[in-house]
Amino acid sequence: MPPVHSLFVIVVALLLSYMNYRGLTVMGKSMMVSALVIVVPFLLLVLLSIPHIKPANWGEYKEEKVNWGTFINVMFWYVEGCGSCVRSVASTGVSVLIMSNTKP
Repeated sequence: MPPVHSLFVIVVALLLSYMNYRGLTVMGKSMMVSALVIVVPFLLLVLLSIPHIKPANWGEYKEEKVNWGTFINVMFWYVEGCGSCVRSVASTGVSVLIMSNTKP
């Protein structure tokens, strides 16, 4: 290769390498900023809710406040959803048979 051509290739390679490095730096910084923008509201909500936490209420149970219809409906959809997921698997094998035939 002629010296001018080699010099040109080296300069272009260095220039592209520098642009790639700057791009990684800019992308890394922008990702850090976007991560902070996403996480800060959740941290703020957690910090604002700490004074309102009452651990004494954690074990409290009031039967009149339970909406049994909604609870049973949610549990039904949970169980039915698991069943349809199991049926949708093409090669279920022995594990599903063991799961579906177990008795307490």
